[in-house]
Formats: sequence, structure tokens, C-alpha cells
Amino acid sequence: GSYFQNGRKVASLILFLIYDLAVSAWRVAVVVMRPKLELKPGVFLYRHKVRSEFQIALLSNLVGLTPGTLIFDISDDERTLYVHAFDCSDPDARRREISEGFERRILELSE
Repeated sequence: GSYFQNGRKVASLILFLIYDLAVSAWRVAVVVMRPKLELKPGVFLYRHKVRSEFQIALLSNLVGLTPGTLIFDISDDERTLYVHAFDCSDPDARRREISEGFERRILELSE
């Protein structure tokens, strides 16, 4: 039971990573190909819910792998990620993407 459940959760995380990489790369390509760049790069804070140092590292690395985003710092209490996004026009949408995407799947792995 639990071996196969964990296998499915890991597969879900890997498949989501592949999906997110493709969607993010497409977004970046579309923006770059436009004659007039309408970017609003910026920084937003993301207060995560993961618990262990491994989970924090995993979340940071997965978000950082996504084209157009970069984790450039973490707060002293290790609860908040500082995220630079090439398009930060809607930081709440970016936070939701992280929360409902990578973070949810990482938390499911520890259940």
C-alpha cells in the first residue's frame, strides 16, 4: 500500500515539474517573442508551509528551476522565500501557483 502511494505521489510531483517547466518555458518564449515587452519584473515573498529542511530545499529548487523565477534568499526563520519573477504583475497568482503546485505535492509526499 504505502510504497505504491508514495510512488504515485513522487510520479505526480515529477509529472507536475515537467508540465510546469513546459508551461513556464512557453510563457517566457511568448513574452520574449513579442515586439514590445510588457514585463513587470519584481520580487514577492512566499510564506511556505513545508516543515523539514529537505522540503524547503526541494521547494526552493523546484520553484527556481521554473523558467522566469529565481529564489534568491530565505528569511532567517526559514519560513519565507524571496522570489524574483520576470513577470510579477500578479504576485498573488504566483503564490497560488506555488502553493497549489509544488508545495501541495511536496506536502502530500510526507503524509
